[in-house]
Amino acid sequence: MVRQAIFLCALAGLFVVVGGCDPEPAAITVDKAELVARDGVEPKAIEILYRASKYLQQTKTFKFQADVTRDVILYDGVRVQFSGISKVIVQRPNKLQASFDGDERSRRSYFDGETLTICSLTRNTYAQAKISGTIDEAIDFVFETFGFSIPLADLVYADPYAVLIENVDKGYFVGQHKIDGVLCDHLVFQQEQIDWQKRAVLQDSMTCVSMGNPHVVFFCEDVGEVPLEEIGPIVENASIFPDRVNLHVVQVRSPGEVVMRTWERGSGITLACGTGAAAVCVAG
Repeated sequence: MVRQAIFLCALAGLFVVVGGCDPEPAAITVDKAELVARDGVEPKAIEILYRASKYLQQTKTFKFQADVTRDVILYDGVRVQFSGISKVIVQRPNKLQASFDGDERSRRSYFDGETLTICSLTRNTYAQAKISGTIDEAIDFVFETFGFSIPLADLVYADPYAVLIENVDKGYFVGQHKIDGVLCDHLVFQQEQIDWQKRAVLQDSMTCVSMGNPHVVFFCEDVGEVPLEEIGPIVENASIFPDRVNLHVVQVRSPGEVVMRTWERGSGITLACGTGAAAVCVAG
């Protein structure tokens, strides 16, 4: 299970308008009808989040950098922390440049309103897709197609407040603290626990198959809902697979058709796997 928390420390102080061509956004007026009141979330925390998010929404060109850490719990209960640095440049409505350099991977993403390019420096590979539309559409395409998100994507949506507050069930105003000498509002928001097996409706059992190399197959109701980038490295390196394993999640559409997504050991998410397709047929 993954517990997701949003830590927002003076968002307005961390975002810098770039280019010099955009006027300063107008003063933020709080629309009480837009504030999402709920038990467990302090009204002051909601209002500060609202103001910071609306500032981003009104700012057409900006950039930011964030130090990112996440915990991964392995099958044997060991907690491993990974960290990295994300840098994002936004020009609304349809231009985005994002980079991530961390313990696990280094990746670059570019979107110019017509073409999305994703480059993995870790694997020395890149992919491109034709997408005519907004930043929101490009982000959704990446998640729905490849199962991962552009760094800190929630903050660059056209309406960041709606995205950030959507699943929050607890929120607090911690106080005012300094970041690089700037006094900031420190907020903490927390979502309900997310069990990816329940969310993706994965079957409780797995099928292990050898095609000369090791494979494990999980069946599910919707492969698009499986956070493959999160669970892939956990399953690949689980202690029950001493030589690591290729992971496949499979959705059965009909007796003669399935949809599969693959995490290959040593490579990560791939768009094709011949021995994996054969393993799925054997498992089914």
